[in-house]
Amino acid sequence: MRNHIRIGRLNSLFHSPPGSPTDLFGRQYAQSMSIALSNPVVTENKGGAAGTIGSAEVKRSKPDGYTLLFGTISTHGLYTL
Repeated sequence: MRNHIRIGRLNSLFHSPPGSPTDLFGRQYAQSMSIALSNPVVTENKGGAAGTIGSAEVKRSKPDGYTLLFGTISTHGLYTL
């Protein structure tokens, strides 16, 4: 039997444009998370400036663990935000 813990809505943010490989993988992952957690996972694209715009938005988000960034090495390893 599964234990369901009710959590708030998860937001997943993609630093890439819709239809890109990162976007497609991230949306599949978000859908799987939504099913596994029995909780909605909202996806949003914030492309531009080689991923810096989306990454910076996640950095500015409330530090509650409900906002996830789907990115690549360029947004996680090359920029200092």
